[in-house]
Amino acid sequence: SNETLNRMMQSLWGHALACAVGAKWLTRKAGYPGMAAEAFMGGLMHDIGSLALLKVLDDIIKSNQTSVFFTDQLINEIVDAMHAEVGFKLMQTWNFPDFYCDIAKSHHSEQYDQSNMLLVAVRLSNQACRKLGRSLKPADPSLTIFSAPEAHILGLKEIALAELEIIIEDADGISVA
Repeated sequence: SNETLNRMMQSLWGHALACAVGAKWLTRKAGYPGMAAEAFMGGLMHDIGSLALLKVLDDIIKSNQTSVFFTDQLINEIVDAMHAEVGFKLMQTWNFPDFYCDIAKSHHSEQYDQSNMLLVAVRLSNQACRKLGRSLKPADPSLTIFSAPEAHILGLKEIALAELEIIIEDADGISVA
C-alpha cells in the first residue's frame, strides 16, 4: 500500500502543478492579470489537504500500529471525503489569507463564492485536469468544461477552453528544481 501512496503523491504533485498553470492562464485570459500569481499559488495549494492525508496514512501504515488494511479504494475514499476540510484547517493554521483557505475549502462545493475569481479559476482548471486525467482519478473525457458555470463567470469562449486543455496537457514539462 506504500506503493499506492507514493504513486498518489506523484500524481498529486503533477495535478497541483497542472491546476496551478491552468488557473494562472485562466485569470490572465479572463482579464485579471493582476491575479495571475495568486491563481498559480491557489492552484498549487488547493489540494494540500490530500497531501496531508496521504502523509498521515503513510505514517499510520509504517507504524504497524493498525490492523486496518488500506486498500486503494479506502485511501481514495478517505482523501475524497476529507481533503477539502483538512486543507482548509491546515491553511488557517498556517495563517494563509482567507481567499486561499476558501479555495481549499470550496474547490468541489456545490455552493461557492462566485465573486472570488481566484476560486472560480482554480475550480475550472481543476475540472479541466479531471477531464484530462491530470488528477488522482482516471481521465473523464465526457466532462464538458464549456458548459461549466465557471467558464461563463470568467466569460470564456469554447476556443479559450480548448486552449486551456492544451496548456494543462503540456504542464508536466515544468520541473520545479
